[in-house]
Amino acid sequence: MEVTKVDAFMNNHDYVRVTDMRRIIELQYMQHWNKTCPILKLNRSEYLVKSTGEIGTYKLSKTRRDNMNSMRQSFKRLSYLINANFSGANNELWITLTFKKDVYDHDEALNKFKKFIMRLRYYSKKRWGGYGHLEFVRAIEPHEKGDWHFHMLLKYPALKSVFIANEEFANIWKHGYVKIQRPEKTDNIGAYFTSYLTNLEVNEDDFEGLTPEEEEKHVSELLNVPGARNIEYTKSNKSKRVIKGGRLHLYPSGMQLYNTSRGIKMPSRKDMTRKKAIKRYKIKAQNLTLRKSLLIKDLDNDFENILIIEQYNLGVWK
Repeated sequence: MEVTKVDAFMNNHDYVRVTDMRRIIELQYMQHWNKTCPILKLNRSEYLVKSTGEIGTYKLSKTRRDNMNSMRQSFKRLSYLINANFSGANNELWITLTFKKDVYDHDEALNKFKKFIMRLRYYSKKRWGGYGHLEFVRAIEPHEKGDWHFHMLLKYPALKSVFIANEEFANIWKHGYVKIQRPEKTDNIGAYFTSYLTNLEVNEDDFEGLTPEEEEKHVSELLNVPGARNIEYTKSNKSKRVIKGGRLHLYPSGMQLYNTSRGIKMPSRKDMTRKKAIKRYKIKAQNLTLRKSLLIKDLDNDFENILIIEQYNLGVWK
């Protein structure tokens, strides 16, 4: 599969898939869009080819390194989920949970988190009564040495504003350091959150004592890991570099990347013309925050397609 950037635009008569994430509306167009699925999944390992009645077998990936595209899609869904349920409001918190004693076992880390949520629900109900109902999105993040920590977006829908001191929250967590902050009010909070989970920060300390040639070799090695795409300077700090997708290879095969509380809902998705979408969602030109056009070539099957994505933040112009 070969993906390159191209200069392509949608027309108003084009049919698009609209993802409604409240303030953020995404329009997705594909030049060749197959709206009917040619196969029917029978179970985890088998599928039915509708046109022939033939039963096929999935080629299951041994590791997530063999299927980075699937992982990127999982993080894309997480981004949609976050944008549909969080906005950086005063009743929302972004919390990082770390372990004082490194935890390398994934199941052990998740078990500690489940017990923590039970304690947090008890604390919230005791402090705010019926107003202490909480909703959350939790994602697990691996470190290079194999240990784990958590990122969580937390909100209290019935409260206008919420504050929990770091020390108080650490007592509820019980396992080490916590960091509490307000979610950034960015054009795309979902993309901002997932970038922490997928991108690898290039620390200048890693290059201490290295020659320019050795530094270049080290960066090249980081870029060659499965899933890594390119190196970029961050928008908030022009001296800080990250490797896009540089953390993807650290996630084990088949692992659940995130989970949510019951009240967190996926955004709605509908197909319509771009013109109808612009009118229905009252989209203005100044709401545009992202436009991406890609040419996708499947060299093995001699097939190519153009994908165009536009994202609009309805609150930007205000």
